[in-house]
Amino acid sequence: MNEKETNTNKEFIEEIGEVLHDKGINSEMIQEQIEESRKKAEDVLRDKGKAEKILKKAKWLCAMLSNVPVVGTFFENAGVMCDIVSDYLKGEYNKIPIATIATLLGGLIYFVAPIDLLPDALPFIGALDDTAVLYMIGKAAKNDIAAYKEWKGIFVPEEDTQEKD
Repeated sequence: MNEKETNTNKEFIEEIGEVLHDKGINSEMIQEQIEESRKKAEDVLRDKGKAEKILKKAKWLCAMLSNVPVVGTFFENAGVMCDIVSDYLKGEYNKIPIATIATLLGGLIYFVAPIDLLPDALPFIGALDDTAVLYMIGKAAKNDIAAYKEWKGIFVPEEDTQEKD
């Protein structure tokens, strides 16, 4: 990601924060949703078929949304999250803590749920909380995602593995 794209994404995240704030949603509420979804994911991980259905729906949504300017980057990252969980479930990738798998799957569960903090039926606005959840999870699991990409042979720009303020 070049500097212009990084600045655009940063501005977009700031705008998302402002819109969510205007809708009465703060970062603590988003964090609560992540934790609640992570707990659901722990149960879903016991049912491989259910997990695969969620991953299939999330991959489809990611493919549909990944071409949307600016926001598409976040959904591309969600596609990688799907791949990590999928490879973990198939036993192909296990160099990741189960807590991270549960968090990633929890974020994907939130992403595919039509009713959440901002219902997805609301045009554009309904995707903002999903984007915020995916962003926060991606940031928290940044090192595990980078390790997976390296294992998978996916190019990881150096800036993607360094912490930024």
